[in-house]
Amino acid sequence: MIIGAAGSTTTQSDATKLEQLFKWVNENTYVTGEASNMAGLLTDFAALETSPSSTKIKVPLSSVSTVVATSLTPSACSVVSATADVNAGVITALTTDKCTISYTVSGGSGAPATFVRDFVFTYFELKCGAGTYKLKAGVVSEGYSCTGDLTIDANATSISYFAFEGSLMTSVTLPNSITVIPNFAFLKSKALTSVVLGNAVSRIGVAAFAYTAITSISLPNTLRTLDRKSFVEMSLNSLIIPVGTTTVGDYLFANSPSLSIVTVPNTVTSAGLYAFVNGGVRTVNYCGNNGSVQSAIRQQGISATCVTPAIKP
Repeated sequence: MIIGAAGSTTTQSDATKLEQLFKWVNENTYVTGEASNMAGLLTDFAALETSPSSTKIKVPLSSVSTVVATSLTPSACSVVSATADVNAGVITALTTDKCTISYTVSGGSGAPATFVRDFVFTYFELKCGAGTYKLKAGVVSEGYSCTGDLTIDANATSISYFAFEGSLMTSVTLPNSITVIPNFAFLKSKALTSVVLGNAVSRIGVAAFAYTAITSISLPNTLRTLDRKSFVEMSLNSLIIPVGTTTVGDYLFANSPSLSIVTVPNTVTSAGLYAFVNGGVRTVNYCGNNGSVQSAIRQQGISATCVTPAIKP
């Protein structure tokens, strides 16, 4: 799309648009060197990728250019600033909506030329303390550099394996849209002390929170499966497995000496080998009679204590 001095608009290929813009610029500028400068800026803009894979795109700027970003969803994309000392001309995207960028080149001749391009931002880099994580088609990944407190974006629907492995985040809050914590998701995030899960999580994967410093986590009533080694080497003192959970994996609490009390609901029908062994577990609140659960408790060398009120409602 070309917008000329008379306000006329046509839709053509980028090459045709540029050719016509150059002709128009040459005919309507009189300041020495201005036409060449404007042509160079327009060429720079035309060379930008049409599907940038980031939350932002840097439009080339000079003292003779302005940038406007619009979309069908008003909040989808915006210009940080056309004149700021930092991030001048940076256009950010908030959703995967198409972002239409108008790039106007003007000068002393008073003959502006505007080039319009459509961009679709295919994935976002979102801040997490001093680092970033990626969100693409609802999938969270590559959060290894995250630090501090993190609230995962509400548009996230899943997390990839190893998404936050080795990160330095101290707490994480997940949206209700995430229903599975995948294998190794927060593995070795050794500064992580607090986790707030969404209210629809049904599974916590293999070693999902292994080798962290978690002291606080509340498991939702939607939980059905705790995979093996989910909570290896954690700093919890106690844990209530909610009613509705059916499966508890092998070596669930291995090397977690601070964990002294675990509450297991009667709904658990399968408990893995040594589920409670190698932790500091001294009390298991369990009122059921499932053989695999009772065996897992005996492997720790303790007996179950039936304390019904301790079961999470």
